Amino acid sequence: MARTWNEITADYRSNANPETMLIVDALTELVVRRIDLGLTQAEVAKRANVPQSTIARIESLNKGLPSLKSLVKYANAVEIDLRLALIPFEDEAKN
Repeated sequence: MARTWNEITADYRSNANPETMLIVDALTELVVRRIDLGLTQAEVAKRANVPQSTIARIESLNKGLPSLKSLVKYANAVEIDLRLALIPFEDEAKN
């Protein structure tokens, strides 16, 4: 039986450090975007120029967290511009 996204990410969330959560949260948004666009994993793979198995591995998290390079390819395939933001602590406290 296939695991749900919540089941897949539960292990990461239960032992999460901030770095892990950044990746899991970003990947969650990308998977939601894929579904909203009505794209299959195979279609995302074709757009990202990677095998479908790569997209399945990224989404299953069964080989660990995806690299930044993999996240960027996935994001581009689902028409998302993935950016890192560097925000000084004092600026973050103001928001």
